[in-house]
Amino acid sequence: MGNEPNSSGPVISTGHQLSFWHPGILAKYLAADAFAKQIGGRVHHVWVNHDAVDSLNLDIPTRKGDQLAVRTLQLGPCDPNLPAWSQEAIDPGEAITELKKATSDWPCVNLDALLDVWASMKGYRLDHAYLDGQMWYLLGTLYQKMTGLQFSASMATDLWNFKEPREVLRRLLNDAMNCVRHYNDAAARHPEAGIRPMLVEPTRAELPLWALGREPRQRVFADLSDSQPILTLESGELLDWEVQLEMGNKEPTRWTLAPRALLLTAIMRTYFCDLFIHGTGGGIYDRVMEDWWQNWTGEPLAPMVVVSADLYLPFDGVPLADRADYDRAVWLTHHLPHNMDRFAPSSSLDDTLVRQKQAILMHMDDDRDARRRRAAFHELHKINAALTASHPLLRDQAKRQLDTASLGVANAKVAAKRDWCFALYPPDQIAALRDAIANQVRAALPPKE
Repeated sequence: MGNEPNSSGPVISTGHQLSFWHPGILAKYLAADAFAKQIGGRVHHVWVNHDAVDSLNLDIPTRKGDQLAVRTLQLGPCDPNLPAWSQEAIDPGEAITELKKATSDWPCVNLDALLDVWASMKGYRLDHAYLDGQMWYLLGTLYQKMTGLQFSASMATDLWNFKEPREVLRRLLNDAMNCVRHYNDAAARHPEAGIRPMLVEPTRAELPLWALGREPRQRVFADLSDSQPILTLESGELLDWEVQLEMGNKEPTRWTLAPRALLLTAIMRTYFCDLFIHGTGGGIYDRVMEDWWQNWTGEPLAPMVVVSADLYLPFDGVPLADRADYDRAVWLTHHLPHNMDRFAPSSSLDDTLVRQKQAILMHMDDDRDARRRRAAFHELHKINAALTASHPLLRDQAKRQLDTASLGVANAKVAAKRDWCFALYPPDQIAALRDAIANQVRAALPPKE
C-alpha cells in the first residue's frame, strides 16, 4: 500500500462498498487514475467489505413500446443485513440465469459486459469462497473492461496486516475514553454529517470498530472495568483481538475486526496514501474524521478531494415530459369541452350555436333569478356538448396529449435516474467520462517534472 517498504511514488486512493457502482462512484476511480498518471504516482484502492449492503441487487431499465420502467434483479442469494465479508460466494450460474431472463423482458441496455464477467467465473471460484472476494473480482474486471484502465485494491479487513493499523488499534484500546470524547465532540460540531456518537458508560466505551462474524455485525467496546482494558462485544463477550487480527480466518465461530468509516479513512489518509478521493457523502463525513483525528492524535493527514459525476442513460425516441407539460395537458382536457369555440377554427364552428352561447353569457348576470340562471346553465352545457361533439379530433388530440404527458412524466423519472450500474452505459459514454475527468485533472495539476 501507499507507505509500504519498497513502494515508490505518491499513492492515490479511494474506496467504496461492494455493490454495483453508479457513474458517480466510478468517477472517483477514474480520477484516482488520472491523478496518478499526472503526478507520476500509482493507484491503490480499498474495498469496504464490512458494510451491510445487498451486493447482488441490480436495477436495469426496460422499455415496452414508449414506456420505460425499472426492473430490479436479484442475481443471487444475499442477506442485506450481513456484510459481503460474512457471506459465501454464489454460483455464477445463478447470476447468468437471472441476467439472461432479463434480456427477454424488454431491456433497453446491453447486459453483455455483466454476462461476460459472470461467465468468466463459471465452473470455478477463483480464490473467492466468499462474496467480498467474488465482488472484488467482478467489479475490478468490469472496471478494466469498461475503462481500459488497470485496477489494484485491498480489502478494508486486510488493513490489520500492517503494523500501523495494529498500533492504532492498541491506542484505541488503551486511550478509549479520550478517543471517544474527541470523536463525539467532533460529531456534535458537524451535525450535517449525521455521525452517531459512540456510547460511553462508566466502565466501558464504544469504539469505531465492527466485529464481523456469520451474523449481523456487532459493535465493539473497550471494557475498562479492570486495570487492563479489553475488547468485548456489546454483550460482554471477550474479543481476543490479537487472535482476531489473523486475517483469512473465516471460521463461523470466530470474529474479525473491521474499521468503521471514520477510522478507515483516518488510517488510509495517515499511513497508506498521499491523496484520498471521496464522493460527496464521504466528503461530508470526513470533516468529522479530520476534526476527531487531529484533536485526538495530532497526526497529519494526506489531503482529500471530492469527485463525483452525473451520467444519464440515453433513451432515444421515448416521450419525456415535466410537471409543467402535464399540468398544461390537464388544463386543456378540462377546458376544451367548455370552450371549443375558443380552440376550434372559426370556419368549423356552427355560427348559430356560437351566437347563442355568447348571448347567454352576456346576460347571465342580469339578475339573481335562480330559476332563469339554472336554465341558462343547462342551455350552455347543451351548446358546449354539441360544439365538442362536432370536433372529435380536437377532443381526442387533447386526450392523447394528456396520456403522452402522463407517460412522459413517468418516463422522465426513469430517465433522470443516475445510479444505474456503470456497466449498463454505452462504452462511448464511459470513455467520454474518463477523458473528461482526465482533462480536468490535467488542467488543475501541473505534470511531474
